[in-house]
Amino acid sequence: MKTVFSSPDAPPALGPYSQAIGAGPFIFCSGQVPLEAGTGELVGQEVAEQTKQALLNLGAVLKSAGLSYANIVKTTVFLTDLTRFADMNAVYATFFLLLRPHDPPSRFPAYREARRSRLRRSQSNRRKPWKNLS
Repeated sequence: MKTVFSSPDAPPALGPYSQAIGAGPFIFCSGQVPLEAGTGELVGQEVAEQTKQALLNLGAVLKSAGLSYANIVKTTVFLTDLTRFADMNAVYATFFLLLRPHDPPSRFPAYREARRSRLRRSQSNRRKPWKNLS
């Protein structure tokens, strides 16, 4: 059985898909983009601003499923320019360090970064996490 999760505090899906789907003990979130939910406008020009917005959007979707960043097991990050990785990573780390400041980095979610030449709506990054509901 599948369960659909969505949040009005995150931008709606840009295509024929859901913000998140629960299947068994897992929830699969669609990639989050740095759009403001209320306006649909791209937030910021810099990767740090866009990373923060994408993660805030992800947090809203997680909350709709009764979860938080602490439940994240894996993310995938798409960057148009890998030289901006350090800027993205600095913001990304703050979302997980605040939750578990005394955990070693091996306790943080696994993630993979990849170069993407063009993304819809000109966003610099997006995240595609998978969560365990149990």
